[in-house]
Amino acid sequence: MSLLDKLGLGQKKKEGVPIIGEQKKKEEQEAQLKKNSIYRALTFISFLLIIILFLPENTYQPVASYSVGEPWRADDLTAPFTFSLNKTDAELEEEREAIREQTPLIFHLDQEAIETVESDLESFNLQLQPVLDSYLQWQNAKRAEESSARNDSIRFKQEMGYVDFYLDDDAWDTILENHKSIYLNGDPISRSLVSDIRNQVEVTVNRLFSNGVIDLPKDDITPNEITIRNLEERTERTVSITTVRDRNEAFEFAETHFRNTFDDEIAHAAHELLKQVLVPNWTYSEEDSEAYLEERLSDLSRTKGAITQDEVIIRRGDIVTEEQDNILRSLAQARATTASEVERWLRFSGDVIIISLAAFVFFMYIRLYRRPIYDNPAMFLLVFLTLLLVCVASAFIYPFENVNNYIVPVAIAPIILTIIFDSRVGLLSIFTLAIITALINDNSFEFMVATIVACSLGIFSVRDIKKRSQFFFTTPVVVFASYLAIVGGFALARYSGFANFTDDMFYLAINSVFILFTYPLILLFEKSFNITTDFTLLEMSDTNHPLLKELMNKAPGTFHHSLQVANLSESAASAIGANPLLCRVGAMYHDIGKMVKPNYFIENQSDGNEHDKLKAKMSALIIKAHVSDGVKKAKKYNLPEVIISFIRTHHGTSLIRFFYDKAQTASDKEIEIPEDDFRYDGPIPFTKEQGILLLADGVEAASRSMKDPTYNKLENLINRMVDDHISDGQLSNCPLTFRHIQIIKESFLTILVGVYHSRVEYPEEKKKKKKSGTHKKEKSTDDGQQKNNGIPTEAEVQEDDKKKD
Repeated sequence: MSLLDKLGLGQKKKEGVPIIGEQKKKEEQEAQLKKNSIYRALTFISFLLIIILFLPENTYQPVASYSVGEPWRADDLTAPFTFSLNKTDAELEEEREAIREQTPLIFHLDQEAIETVESDLESFNLQLQPVLDSYLQWQNAKRAEESSARNDSIRFKQEMGYVDFYLDDDAWDTILENHKSIYLNGDPISRSLVSDIRNQVEVTVNRLFSNGVIDLPKDDITPNEITIRNLEERTERTVSITTVRDRNEAFEFAETHFRNTFDDEIAHAAHELLKQVLVPNWTYSEEDSEAYLEERLSDLSRTKGAITQDEVIIRRGDIVTEEQDNILRSLAQARATTASEVERWLRFSGDVIIISLAAFVFFMYIRLYRRPIYDNPAMFLLVFLTLLLVCVASAFIYPFENVNNYIVPVAIAPIILTIIFDSRVGLLSIFTLAIITALINDNSFEFMVATIVACSLGIFSVRDIKKRSQFFFTTPVVVFASYLAIVGGFALARYSGFANFTDDMFYLAINSVFILFTYPLILLFEKSFNITTDFTLLEMSDTNHPLLKELMNKAPGTFHHSLQVANLSESAASAIGANPLLCRVGAMYHDIGKMVKPNYFIENQSDGNEHDKLKAKMSALIIKAHVSDGVKKAKKYNLPEVIISFIRTHHGTSLIRFFYDKAQTASDKEIEIPEDDFRYDGPIPFTKEQGILLLADGVEAASRSMKDPTYNKLENLINRMVDDHISDGQLSNCPLTFRHIQIIKESFLTILVGVYHSRVEYPEEKKKKKKSGTHKKEKSTDDGQQKNNGIPTEAEVQEDDKKKD
């Protein structure tokens, strides 16, 4: 038992934790480590396999890279073997368009068309006869001035309504008057106009069907010929489009024929009837036409000659033309076609080795220098999932020749990792991504250099985010400018044309806009992996947050105290290299539990002290309860777990000294008051930021109650408060070194002197010490004291890190 334990000042043990045997605990830890190792292995292997699966097919380029309009920098290139010369995309599209224009459309012969016409004519004749009879009866009654004439006219109109065929008024007048004259004059029925019209319509339809009537307008048909298929006889023939008629031409032909046969009125009636009964006898088959077109397109040759062996393709220094570019592409395709399985596997193996080594380097960095990420399977998965998204996007875009590869926002992944973890993780991920994406893009050295530079400057722009506008406006501009500078530099070095640079610039602008998708991706990762980024912390630091507004209204003194503690914590965190934003937000919310009973805390009291009415133990319970009440409040408002941990640990297991002393004074001296009843439940802080908050909370509260503060009083107060917490074991789990503690003290002193600047002045001896540097000796003395209190020195921490590495 240590001296502190004997004095009753040792660290309080957590209550409610079951005591497990050391052997069982060791077995559980080993099982968990083994499980984590399996998860990491699956994550890393899956990362490699998915990238390898999405790798584009090898292009077998004759050189690493070249561009049309730029000089050929390699040696003279001759054809290593005879190969076919491919047609360009423009040539292929031109020939495809010619085939589409020349391929005849397919029509089917409708064997039932003539029967349909005859059936319609017969139906018309049957429907017409009642109309003629009722009309004749009406006319007779009308001429005889009979009373039934009105009813007969109504019956005539009804019979007219039953006819399915549409004839205009002139046609009806012609037919009805002809029928009336036949019966009134006593002419034979064979002279009926209806019979003559029907016979001529049948003759005309037969003449039209002999040459064919199609169901498509001829203006919509581009080819000069069409193909007619007889499905019953399984025959087909091709005819000129000029010899067939569409419906409009058929009507024009029939009208001419009728005018040559009848008077104008009768010809008009015959033409109206034909329009009602005529149907095309050649019907268009879209399915057969498309199939025939696809067959002809598939037979299209993709080559246009050959390049013989040893023929010079291009000489060193020549400007690469479109024609030479087509020859080089043809050579690359020929090499890919003629490559043996061994050559294919060797190339594929080379890609796999490069990707594996690039990923392994990043894996080892995480394992050696970022153990919290390595030991947490979820964070390990998050890191490689972020890299995978960019790699797969690059592989997906690569096959599209009309899309520039710079459109893929590679910078998204390192920016996300920088915001979630730190800039070094983001920086190391850049090199891994640059190698893999450059390999995907034909081993492009330019792409790799541009990726490294632009992404590096991009993560530097988000390394310390103070507000959201810094990301939305600064980062895309930085990334775009960086890409532009590198791509422009390569363009000048190659002396390439301005057209290529303009094209790259367009896709780089799109790339920079895509950087804005980082924000929703981070929100998605926050929800999926239960993490808290600086974006969330920035939102929570707004004093208009509902919880902070509630705190300001219900406990204004506590709200002001929290802001002061936030200032102390943020300054100290910045001074020692901790997370100042996390420290500030944790400090702003650490006392939200005081809203439940605000009048029991001194900063909110104005009309007396509520504790004067209570016993010391009850007061201690109320004071302690603000921690658990704060945790409940935080969970109700869905605060992140990292902020809730600040609420739990901001008092650690420290002693509520005032009420403990009050209880001892009020009790008999023979009765021992247990300290556990007057200690917070903990746990004690386990991060730098939580340790800073614990110290800042106590120092701010104590300094506020100080009368006539001076520099020396504030310095002594800070030293005493910090040393008491250290002696009590409240910082034993924090990764704070002796040097950190000294810097934190100085930071607190600077802030508090600024707060009480009207009443505090620097003593002359302090000014002299700062100028002469005599404080170094004091530091070594304090160093020994801090060792006794359990805080390691900087040297000890470095030595411990070396042993771990």
